[in-house]
Amino acid sequence: MTLVCCALPFESVAVRRVLLAGTEILHTGMGAGVAAAALRARISQSRPQKILSTGFAGALAADINAGDLILAENLSSAEWVKELHAMSRLNDIRIGTMFSAAEIVDSSASKLKLQQKTGADAVDMESTELFRVACEANIPMITVRSISDDAKSDMVVPPALLQSAAGGACWPTAKLIAWVGVHPAAWQGFSRFVRDSHAAQQALQRIATLV
Repeated sequence: MTLVCCALPFESVAVRRVLLAGTEILHTGMGAGVAAAALRARISQSRPQKILSTGFAGALAADINAGDLILAENLSSAEWVKELHAMSRLNDIRIGTMFSAAEIVDSSASKLKLQQKTGADAVDMESTELFRVACEANIPMITVRSISDDAKSDMVVPPALLQSAAGGACWPTAKLIAWVGVHPAAWQGFSRFVRDSHAAQQALQRIATLV
C-alpha cells in the first residue's frame, strides 16, 4: 500500500478522484511537528510500503509557475526516483529541491531572501520532517508538490486565515469573502490566489501516475 500525505483535505480533493486501489490518503495537518506526529502514528498502526508527500508549495525559483509540479530530489528516495525516470513518468515534472519552512512564506521579498539563503526551488512546511520519519522507518518516499503561488506573488490573504482551512475540504469561503469585503483593494490579488490555488489543486491529479 502507498500512503499519500497531504496537509489539508482541500489539497487532496482532486487527488482522491484518480488514485488507484491500494492507495490511501493521510491528512497530516499543517506544520512539521503536527505532520511528523501524524505520520508516525499512521506507521505504527499500519506500515505502508511507500509514502508520497504531496500538496501545495510556493515557488522560490523565478521560472516556476502556479500549477507546475516539482519533485524534490533532496526529499525523495533515490531508487524510487530512478525507477520513475526509467518509466518516463517524470517527463512533465520539474526535478528540484525543496525547503520546509516553519511558517507560510507570504511575500515575494521573503521568497527571494529564502531562495538566496537556501538555493531551493520551492518551499513547503511539512516534507522535510515527513522524509525524516520515512527514513527512520526505512520506508521509500518521494516528495512531489504542486505550486500554488509563484516567486513574484505576495500572498494577500493572511496566513492565519488560510490555516483555519485545516479541517475542511474547501477554503473557509465565508471568512474569505468577509475579509475581501473589508479589504477591497486586495480583490485583484485575492482573485489571483483563488485561480492559482485551483490550478495547483487540479495539477495534483497527475501524481496518480507515480504511485
